[in-house]
Amino acid sequence: MSSLYKLDIKFNNIEGVIPSEIGNLVNLQRMALGENLLTGEVPQEVFNISSLQLLDLMENSLSGSLPSGRYLSLPKLEQLYLASNGFGGNIPQYFSNFLNLIIFEVSDNQLSGPIPMSLGNLKNLEVFDIEFNQLTGEINGSELGFLSLYLIVRHCEN
Repeated sequence: MSSLYKLDIKFNNIEGVIPSEIGNLVNLQRMALGENLLTGEVPQEVFNISSLQLLDLMENSLSGSLPSGRYLSLPKLEQLYLASNGFGGNIPQYFSNFLNLIIFEVSDNQLSGPIPMSLGNLKNLEVFDIEFNQLTGEINGSELGFLSLYLIVRHCEN
């Protein structure tokens, strides 16, 4: 399966954890596992599939912090869907290295802490959805001054 470039198993009742061996799919461009019954943490190996353009893990029961580390690499990532899970912790700084990112969807989780100003380096970003988390920062403040008119911002503090 090492030549697999699209894994789309959305809208099923797939249960269990995401196996770390999924990182062996080095040619994978699209990983859509959303709207299943997946649990546990996302293996760090997922964030090292350098060919990934789309990562969809929305509407599962995934938990834990998002993998952190400066050695994670998703240089081609354009669409990141992590909404409606149980992710906690901060938005990792390395997300600002995803220079091709167009969609950043992390709403309805338990993310907390400041919104990294370095996300302002994402010049292609069109959708930035962070609502229903416990993130800090002021929409009109200098902290989030990187947001442009073309960016959809939905930010609700609890």
